[in-house]
Amino acid sequence: MRGDEDADRAEVSVPRIAAGPARSISAGSAASRTSSWRLAMVDFSLAAAAKRILEALSLVRGEQLTILSDRARLGLTAALVDAAEQSSARATVVLLEDLGTRPLVRVTDSMRSALAASQASVFLASFERLERTMRAEVLALAERYRLRHGHMVGVTRRAWESGFNADPARIASAARAVRTRVRPGSTFRATGRDGTDLTVRCHASHRWVEHSGIVRPGKWENLPTGELVTTPLDVTGVFVCNASMSESFGERAGFLRGKPMRFVFEGGYVRSVTSPDAALEREVRSWLMHADHLDRAGLVVLGTNVGMRDPVGEILSDQNLPGLHLGLGATFAAETGAAWDAAGQLVIASAYCDVDLDGAPLVRGGRYLDVT
Repeated sequence: MRGDEDADRAEVSVPRIAAGPARSISAGSAASRTSSWRLAMVDFSLAAAAKRILEALSLVRGEQLTILSDRARLGLTAALVDAAEQSSARATVVLLEDLGTRPLVRVTDSMRSALAASQASVFLASFERLERTMRAEVLALAERYRLRHGHMVGVTRRAWESGFNADPARIASAARAVRTRVRPGSTFRATGRDGTDLTVRCHASHRWVEHSGIVRPGKWENLPTGELVTTPLDVTGVFVCNASMSESFGERAGFLRGKPMRFVFEGGYVRSVTSPDAALEREVRSWLMHADHLDRAGLVVLGTNVGMRDPVGEILSDQNLPGLHLGLGATFAAETGAAWDAAGQLVIASAYCDVDLDGAPLVRGGRYLDVT
């Protein structure tokens, strides 16, 4: 689910680094790669995940990759740079803190120049609410320049290790296998030991949208990826969000296993919200009331990342867990064909639920049956 995110270029932004403590990568630096750079910066346990990311972006020999990153993710960034070099591609790192004090509210000239000279790009930085406009501009530029863009807002090492275990082609294959089973008027039922008992009816005229596997030119995906989404006709029952949720309060709350949010739906609308965390409950209630249709189920999500088994407390990862998740608010009407939309979106993810499709078992214990 896409969510509501969405100077001279550094020719080579990987400086020569002597053995010892790693230092930051600066946009505008230019030097040759050395083995000491790898030893200083790259955690080899991340190498496989970095390779999967570049496979999803279809990066090949001779192409240019731009990584928009922050200092907190230098280790992840270095793994991407190393993987790009192993593919005989070129990597440019634009470090956000080098461009000004965060939050950066607009795209800078150096960011724009780097993207314009690239074939693929990655945004890998913390979630900053006031950077929403800048992130939207990055996505617009990715489309304009026909980049293959991976959007990784707030993603940490935990999400890398969880979300990139499967080959992108395998994730895409699983999504298509699930898609072939769904009829226009299908019904899903999700149940769980935590109290989830939710019935979702599909809208016969609404389209299913696939976000999985390979990113195409001029397109972008939240990474990790792996999901099928549509706007439902009706959502009724109880949904217990025990994995994670989006928005700034969701990022602060992290893994919700010890403080699950209980949503009661009737006719597609949220009728009540409860949580052991009183402050979090107030923030969610406030969000639901601050604009029209934010308390309405805008999307039903089937997570199809078959390489994932457990939640990590980060929504961009957890919403891809095999199972059923929800998006409140936005319907992405241009893609789904919904007749209504909303100005925001709250993604709520659950783990370990069983899911039935038209009365037949589809997911059991976090695994799809007869899909892979």
